[in-house]
Amino acid sequence: ATHSKIAEASESAGSHFEPFLAAASETATIVISASLGSVTSSSCMESSHSTGSTSVESTPTASEAVMPASSESCPSCGKSGHGHDMLYRRLEELASESRVFAHIAVWTQAFFGRTVDHHTLVYEYFERSRCLMSLKIDWCRDGVSFSDSSEDPCPTGDVVMRKCCRLSPAEVRRQIAGVEERPYDLIRWNCRHFCQHFFDQTPEAFAGGRHGSFGA
Repeated sequence: ATHSKIAEASESAGSHFEPFLAAASETATIVISASLGSVTSSSCMESSHSTGSTSVESTPTASEAVMPASSESCPSCGKSGHGHDMLYRRLEELASESRVFAHIAVWTQAFFGRTVDHHTLVYEYFERSRCLMSLKIDWCRDGVSFSDSSEDPCPTGDVVMRKCCRLSPAEVRRQIAGVEERPYDLIRWNCRHFCQHFFDQTPEAFAGGRHGSFGA
């Protein structure tokens, strides 16, 4: 009888504290999820100080140069690949299909109330169906990555600069191979410098003409 009463009392106490234990567990889960969210939301960022619509932003300040490595990851989304080998393979496929890039553009994706940006290089070309495609190339501490699709390359981003060109995939491959061994550097070779470099390497072509074309 004594054991029975003890069991009943234990069961009663357990049911009494169950709501508090559940609440504590839920709170812990929320805290952990929020912490993880704060880490992942800091990916793919570069500091931005705009100097105009046709030039890349200025060099980051010393305080921006000490951003943690985790804040510089920028995995591509959609149909994509990571690393120079996969990018070269895609460019070779486009070359074998006689594709020609008609436009080159630099997009920015803003974070944290537009206080920091990530820059993306975009080469535009037409499929045989006349569907406009965007070969989007990202550069960050994790290396080079790309996605190639008909979707908007940066749905919530802005075009910083864009021009007509006639550029072959083979020439783009040659240009990228020329800086392949250059490591990511937040001060001297970040996503802004990367995009500006290739934009400057591409001569402008007049719409509907072939002036300034090369490598095609």
